[in-house]
Amino acid sequence: MTNREELEKAKRHLESLKNAANKQLLSSSQQIESVRLLVDQNVSPGMFRPHKSSSNIFFANSLTIRAVKKDLFLAGEGFEDLKRVVSCTSCNQELDEQFWSFCPYCEGKLSK
Repeated sequence: MTNREELEKAKRHLESLKNAANKQLLSSSQQIESVRLLVDQNVSPGMFRPHKSSSNIFFANSLTIRAVKKDLFLAGEGFEDLKRVVSCTSCNQELDEQFWSFCPYCEGKLSK
């Protein structure tokens, strides 16, 4: 199966999901937002600090920027329904796997 076919299959699956109120989890409208992350080593690992005057700019330390997934899928108010909490195999920090490629605190692997 090609990447495009896998993405299409995942999209169809996500469109079929219902939330706790048995309503469609995702709307059919698509909105693409981009966020700019700037390095500030004074920001704690795993945290983001918003820019004072720009809503789409955030500061984070370099480890956090490397650890965050680059293509995040957020489903409006329902993204918490997709939450999957896993633990770091090194520091045991609990993290939502949908946001992180590896642990933003210690660079450890995430449990499966």
